[in-house]
Amino acid sequence: MGTAVIGYDNLLDVGTLSASSSPFTAPVTNLQTADVNKRWRPVLASGAVSFVEDLGTTAYEVGAIALINVVGFVVGNSWRIRLSSADATGAAGNIYDTGSHVP
Repeated sequence: MGTAVIGYDNLLDVGTLSASSSPFTAPVTNLQTADVNKRWRPVLASGAVSFVEDLGTTAYEVGAIALINVVGFVVGNSWRIRLSSADATGAAGNIYDTGSHVP
């Protein structure tokens, strides 16, 4: 496979999503819609904000991860992306773990 991408398979449409928080007006399932005006907006009270996608037992190749039209992240807060085959929460990060980053 080449290093450029013209098309892609959106794996977010395949799995089941859950989130640490979502208001009724901006649920995490909005991440699965093509309408860019529908966004997921986590409730930012305190602590970590997260969403989890469960892809089941099928293996997928992941070439890129992009969070587009996700609002509510605060500058200075850390972010982290973890992929796991060991647990349903992604916490193990045994496939991929960016570590924590602060923009």
